Amino acid sequence: MNDNLEEQLRLITSRYIFGCPNLEKKRIGEIATVKAGGDCPITFSKTRTQKCNIPIFSNGTEDRGLYGFTNKANIEGHSITVAARGTIGYCERRLMPFVPIIRLLAITPKEDGAYIYLHQVIRGMKFKKNGSVQQQLTVPEISFIEIPYPHSSILYEYNKVASPIVEMIERNISENEILTKQRDELLPLLMNGQASVNSD
Repeated sequence: MNDNLEEQLRLITSRYIFGCPNLEKKRIGEIATVKAGGDCPITFSKTRTQKCNIPIFSNGTEDRGLYGFTNKANIEGHSITVAARGTIGYCERRLMPFVPIIRLLAITPKEDGAYIYLHQVIRGMKFKKNGSVQQQLTVPEISFIEIPYPHSSILYEYNKVASPIVEMIERNISENEILTKQRDELLPLLMNGQASVNSD
């Protein structure tokens, strides 16, 4: 279902943004704040707890890069994370406060609502290897990339159509995470005979 919604989002971006003539080119560093994640916080939990309820994201792709949880965010606004190591260029939208680690790049647009458009642009990029032994994408490299950037009025109209789709995608992801957690908790009980499924 989310694949269909993401395709709708791609088509909307093409129609509302890329269909506009004479789009101005801007560097990502001009339109967004780019930060690289550091070490994992000392206050850490593998699972969400009352104390540790802020997600920590790393460069992985499994579970959308979720590494664990901590008690204090250092990225607050709607953002995009971009893997700087491993699967370089893998990107995700982040709608809640979070902590990036292990050089994961966090891109927070300066203009409200630009995160949806930025995510669409970045996910379509092909990042070149930089020739180092430890392949990675750096803050200066991504900050200097030029992209077509729409006027605020165009971005506003785009977001009126795109935002409800993103909300549906994120809602589906949350529901799937809840169902997966319930399945993982129930399955061992069923296998050990501690729970049963009634057929009537």
